Amino acid sequence: GIRGEINKQNINLGIYLSLYSPALDWMVQNLSLTATDVQLEDFLSQCKDKKNNSLLMMTILHAFRPEFITARAMEFVVTLADTSSEGITKGALFRQLGNIISLFPPPLDQRPIVLNEAWKTINTITNAGDYVACVELWSQFIAANFGIETVNKFFGDVLARVTPRRAFEMLYTELQGIMDKTVTNVRDFYGLLNMVRLKSPFNYNYNNFMICLSGKLPSNPRFISKRSC
Repeated sequence: GIRGEINKQNINLGIYLSLYSPALDWMVQNLSLTATDVQLEDFLSQCKDKKNNSLLMMTILHAFRPEFITARAMEFVVTLADTSSEGITKGALFRQLGNIISLFPPPLDQRPIVLNEAWKTINTITNAGDYVACVELWSQFIAANFGIETVNKFFGDVLARVTPRRAFEMLYTELQGIMDKTVTNVRDFYGLLNMVRLKSPFNYNYNNFMICLSGKLPSNPRFISKRSC
């Protein structure tokens, strides 16, 4: 069968599945453009019932209208938690979901529930690189929609994953991405400024971070981006 041939050719299953992505994304995106919400819900329901459905769920995340997904963010969190991770990891699936809800947040009253439930699955990701790549896309959503206490807890969770065996030494780019997204979107900027002093791996570029901010605090530091540095 196909699986035997993949093993014979020594091809990674994730790479093999990625060959289908462009065509699937194109077909489902065209479906999404004209389908009603009822039709999309039916399509989603059928995909959820498939045994190895990670590729289908990733296609839906890429191709469905973002507003459709965020209006059902909690349903997607539960569905992705139960999705087979063969070929496409849970980290990759939740990374894409985090990207969507950062740009199109769910209704205000659902945001804490969505974050808490998503984090239950995100915290089960064992590979530090996969974990940090995933949460980098969630950092914008967290900074823009929650207080400094939640941001502080988020940083603590990240540090707990990257500190053992000095994993952060291989993840500086991703960690800088987390800091950039947080600085750009955080609601309590001065609270963040006090907090980052305590988070050592984020201090890898702390001097650059402070230089970037110097002279800009009287304006609106919330919108300082990496480009402006």
